[in-house]
Amino acid sequence: MKVISEKLKQLRIGKGLSGDEVAKRLGKSGNHVISRIESGETKLSLEVFNKLCKIYEVSPGSLFVEERPLNKKKGFFDRVSYRSEETQISDDLKERLLPFLKDLRRVGSLQKKLERIPFDHKEINKDGLDESLSLNRQKEIAKDFAQSLRVRLGLDEEDELDIVDLISNKLNIPILGTDLGESMWGFYSKDVYGFPLIVINVNNKFEGRKRFTLAHELGHYFLHNEFLEIDTDGEKSNGERVVDAFAQELLVPSNYFRKYYDEIGFSLLDKIKPSHVAMLASKFKVSFLMIVYILADTKKITWDDYRKLDQYCKEKLEIEKDDIGYMTSDYVVRVKSLRSKLMDLALEAKAKKVIGLDELSKLTEMDLEELAKVL
Repeated sequence: MKVISEKLKQLRIGKGLSGDEVAKRLGKSGNHVISRIESGETKLSLEVFNKLCKIYEVSPGSLFVEERPLNKKKGFFDRVSYRSEETQISDDLKERLLPFLKDLRRVGSLQKKLERIPFDHKEINKDGLDESLSLNRQKEIAKDFAQSLRVRLGLDEEDELDIVDLISNKLNIPILGTDLGESMWGFYSKDVYGFPLIVINVNNKFEGRKRFTLAHELGHYFLHNEFLEIDTDGEKSNGERVVDAFAQELLVPSNYFRKYYDEIGFSLLDKIKPSHVAMLASKFKVSFLMIVYILADTKKITWDDYRKLDQYCKEKLEIEKDDIGYMTSDYVVRVKSLRSKLMDLALEAKAKKVIGLDELSKLTEMDLEELAKVL
């Protein structure tokens, strides 16, 4: 059984609370107060223990029983869906992300006040996805969902999709761009209040894959909204393959891809070369690897050719990309900071008289003098 101090730390992180925030609720000052409790350096009094249990919404007795759940509601890190080579988020990364979760709560609160709540995933996926169906059938349904979303948003299959604008402004799902390390692409989850957030690694070296990562995590929002699973770059589960199908269809509609492929004369070629793949990647603003997969999925090339092109990409593309015209810098994903999103919403709410000056100051953590310069 884990010691009480370790469980208290897990509860705090699961709630998305910093050490400073918990200390203030206890009527104390400084993160060191909580860090000493969680490390076991400070002896925990019964009074403080009961207060912490109240803050974390658990019964004191539940911390002494290994089998019972510690949280009444799942927190942000309890149901994370990964797109990463790692299988879990480290405690250090969780600590770095906690301040952003504070901003997420404020963004969610302002969106409610402005009646700009996140798009209801059930409007596209009303009855859920029947996982007892075959993988191919599930992928077909996921593609249908993606097509339905495009139609719902008034997008024709030829229309280029601004994935950042779609998620952040049209669907009202906040995006956080931050450094997640070398191997993590991004992830989607919801906090304890139900506010969704898509996180993307802004420092990932594969720029061309960022649009797909955003579309993939959006797929989790629509397909696995409550029951999220770990997404790795290793062997993928059927659930991950289904979400990939959603992302693929959202960014590159199959019917239009086939039509465009034939219009530019590629169907007359004996063999598709890397330069042809680069041309298609530039047209649809997705990665070389994604285009290669779509070519096989739409039966424009054989799966044997797919494996050869896939290997070419992994071995040579980064060195030879200038020679074949594969320039992912032409479609760099630029994500506005969560803090900027918060500031925009707060100023809009103030202009519409939804909130007053004092609440604006509290939300933005700016004093009246600083706000006077902005206003």
